[in-house]
Amino acid sequence: MESIIAQMKALGERNRLRAFLALTVTGELCVCQVGDLLCLSPATVSRHMSILGAAGLVEWEKRGKWVYYRLSETVAPGLMEWIRQSARDNSVFADDSEKLASLRSRQESCCGQPERRDNE
Repeated sequence: MESIIAQMKALGERNRLRAFLALTVTGELCVCQVGDLLCLSPATVSRHMSILGAAGLVEWEKRGKWVYYRLSETVAPGLMEWIRQSARDNSVFADDSEKLASLRSRQESCCGQPERRDNE
């Protein structure tokens, strides 16, 4: 029960919810991409993502000087689907989806590293 409460609290903040939703769409984002999406500094992104991490919702990996975030493997698929369905008709999330497409296409220039491929 406590873990469910912690997850709901973590997702109860607008920017954290937006970041979580972005990860459900993309699978992985660099700290600079999350910052660009949310218009936040890297330090603020790190603070928000730490809260999501403490709730067991996201994991991160440092590659060189960049930190990459992804959904935790322990996140219930039903939770992700419920949140996506709930946000489907929201204009903020629609705008975020458009912005994510642009951010993902310029990952190399943003982070200085090519996009990671699953077969590597």
